[in-house]
Amino acid sequence: MSGFQNGWQVLIQNFPPKPKFKTDQIPDLSGRVAIVTGGNGWIGYETAKVLLQHGTKVYIAARSKSKADAAIAALAQDTGKDALFLELDLASIWGTNVLGHFYLAELLLPALAAAGGARVVTTSSAGAYLGTLEYATMRDGPARRAKTTEELYYQSKLGNAVVAHQAAKRYADKGVVSISVNPGKAPRLFGRRTNATILQPAPFGALTQLFAATMPEAAQYNGEFLIPYARLGKCRKEVYDDAVGEKLWKCLEGEVRAFESVIPE
Repeated sequence: MSGFQNGWQVLIQNFPPKPKFKTDQIPDLSGRVAIVTGGNGWIGYETAKVLLQHGTKVYIAARSKSKADAAIAALAQDTGKDALFLELDLASIWGTNVLGHFYLAELLLPALAAAGGARVVTTSSAGAYLGTLEYATMRDGPARRAKTTEELYYQSKLGNAVVAHQAAKRYADKGVVSISVNPGKAPRLFGRRTNATILQPAPFGALTQLFAATMPEAAQYNGEFLIPYARLGKCRKEVYDDAVGEKLWKCLEGEVRAFESVIPE
């Protein structure tokens, strides 16, 4: 996509049409297990709530036990079901949004493969259209410090989509479906005051990832990028470029190996 087309996608996805998908269409999920990162707040909380309501065993993965416990208590009130706490600090390696989730998926891969038909849903954003992958900015240093918080955020969201597309290709023979989504929350593009007026309510924000995670027809979207609400979209062209994906994947693998080499036995 051109720069104009990327910007246009950001704009139109912040004002999506009325959703056709509703959570009452989700089938019974009894016997299914889900790990929801960020499940103690906003979209993650809403996702966990709906999964619980449909019979899923839900783990709230968070680094703060107190916040997770508060969310679990609220979920019990909302659903009559008990979620479980899973202590997880995605920032303990390096780069929460991309590397942390990449490493988590790699660690879970044997279990995902054994489950059969498992799905990994990665929350990207419309900010992915505004991102570029600049490797010099992925570590602390002058190049990174020269970037704004928004620019680094956009880069991470593009990275999420690239990794999800690559995972779809690499995990397909293991029966694992990988999908990235823009849930519908506007990126911080128009300033804080305006942004607050166009953020989507949490129940709507959770729709796209719930569709990707639960609906039978979503299995055909392996490697795809879904947009609000529960619609097939296309992200930046870099997401579908295997040379770009291979380079980022190898970079992340290198970071993981370096991290594992210093973990005390």
